[in-house]
Amino acid sequence: MILPRGYSRIQALLVDPNPNTRRTVYRMLMQAGIGSVAVAVGVKDAFDLVRKQPPDIIITEYSLEHGNGLALIQKIRTSVDSPNPFLPIIVLTSYGEINNVFRARDFGCDEYLLRPISFQTLIGRIDYLSKKEREFVMAPVFIGPSRRRRNINSHATPKRQNDSFSSNEENARINDLNRHSSVRIAPPIRLIYKKVFENNRRVDEALKTVESEAKIFRSMQNEWTGNSIKNFESLVQNIYTNYVGSSNGIKTVQDHCANLRATVNQFGNPAITSIVKSLIRALSFDHLTPLGMEIITKHIEAMHGIMRAQNSAESQVLSSRIASELQKAVRIIKRNASHAAPAHNDDEFSAP
Repeated sequence: MILPRGYSRIQALLVDPNPNTRRTVYRMLMQAGIGSVAVAVGVKDAFDLVRKQPPDIIITEYSLEHGNGLALIQKIRTSVDSPNPFLPIIVLTSYGEINNVFRARDFGCDEYLLRPISFQTLIGRIDYLSKKEREFVMAPVFIGPSRRRRNINSHATPKRQNDSFSSNEENARINDLNRHSSVRIAPPIRLIYKKVFENNRRVDEALKTVESEAKIFRSMQNEWTGNSIKNFESLVQNIYTNYVGSSNGIKTVQDHCANLRATVNQFGNPAITSIVKSLIRALSFDHLTPLGMEIITKHIEAMHGIMRAQNSAESQVLSSRIASELQKAVRIIKRNASHAAPAHNDDEFSAP
């Protein structure tokens, strides 16, 4: 199978640390008529390429250098530095365990293909993705292409065909989801299809859609992160009221810190994640005391300060400065407490 001539306009990114399998897939893509194929071996260099020159499609191995394909998918889907969170992503691997398939799906991959793979299967799936792109779901619990398929081609199995929604059922589902402020369904952008089969005007329209939908998505991520911080703040206040001086209290706070870290990391906010990590390191107490509560409060203030930053670059600079100030504040608070001195002097460090 040779792809239509329009695929010469398509740029692919192939991520695979194994030189032999990487070379094989690279040759398949070039033989099929893909315009250009960039290669990477790990999460960092792959994401750097995505930021510098966003590809039209990504094919990644599950196991990568310094991480795995899931980490790469998460960075593309959620990072504030990702230029296009809607990129089609194929996982191509020899890891066929069902748990790996489900995890990749839940992290937001479009397709999961197993090695060894034929030329026909790989190229056919790329062509299928360009024509059958699914809606993109943006929700606190899932970010990625819709996990339900519809309009499956005639080669699908009867079971898979029966799984697809009718048009009315699908529209009803999307309308119901969009009534909730925490969920958004973006329609298929079909950038690959428009590059291959349509004119430049339609391609430009698709690129503008990517930009506008990404902007909406970033706004939703900030809202989710802000709500998570507020919920954490409320939980800590309740815990302090009920468990002050208790070892159970500090353990509960530490558990909520771990949950907050996982949540904000999922929402692609490294600045807030760094502050939560600082708080986890600072909570080295046996009991929840006024001293511990003061340290927690300073970190929460820092998180709110970062959320007020206007853009990602500003928040990164702000988080570095605040993290340094927090460490200084923690040392001052602990030193004053050890000497049974009054609370620290606010002039000794800058407020977040």
